[in-house]
Amino acid sequence: MPSIHLDPTKKGLVQKTGKVVSGDTLSDVALQEIGAAGTILTKDKGMLIRVDAAGGARSDVKIEKGTVDGQIVVIMNVGGESLTMHATTTTSNVALGNACVIAPGASLFCVYDSTTSKWHTTET
Repeated sequence: MPSIHLDPTKKGLVQKTGKVVSGDTLSDVALQEIGAAGTILTKDKGMLIRVDAAGGARSDVKIEKGTVDGQIVVIMNVGGESLTMHATTTTSNVALGNACVIAPGASLFCVYDSTTSKWHTTET
């Protein structure tokens, strides 16, 4: 598991040890608009991922598979609608399936397990 820390000279959390999947969050993070049954992209993204349901509450959402064991992302819902993961864990890539919901204005801490090929999230 990589070590992360807060660095006052950078924005947010910074990975300190382990294989770095993507760089520190040094600049504003591009917003991902998630459509119906959309996918939250994680490959080559920083630790912070900003998402918006873009027009309505979304269900059947997927999170792109991680790239290394122990990869950490924080998904922040900056929109006004909820995002609910797909019920089938092999489709959503989320261990909690559709029990995983990101409410408007909330964030979700996710750790990738390459053995199960799933994101393990904080309980919602």
